[in-house]
Amino acid sequence: MRRTTCITALLTAALASLAIAQVANAKPRHSVTRAEVVAAAQQQAESSAARLEQNGNGSVSIDRSRTSLGSYLRSGPFRQSAVFAIFGTNTAGGAAGTLWCLGYVEVRRTTRDHTRVVRDLTCVGN
Repeated sequence: MRRTTCITALLTAALASLAIAQVANAKPRHSVTRAEVVAAAQQQAESSAARLEQNGNGSVSIDRSRTSLGSYLRSGPFRQSAVFAIFGTNTAGGAAGTLWCLGYVEVRRTTRDHTRVVRDLTCVGN
């Protein structure tokens, strides 16, 4: 065998062993569970309700008995989401009106097994 061919073969074998070692050392990522998504949605609903009342300076009242978790969506084993609703009253100009908000929570597990939570809240009142 020529010297160049021998060096190329050794270099290829060394690179292949490095690639296999990295794959063997990689930790498997865990799936997102429904319990994680429900807990994140409930925590976000409670946090959003408290923040709405605090920022409303007394003009917003949230009926926590009507706060509910709606749709649960599974976008694969590493990405799941849920929608929640918040209901209450909003007093503006002395007149009480209905206030309702829809919230969205998405829990993602990255390839390095880190958890990312995306949140959104949209409110409408009259």
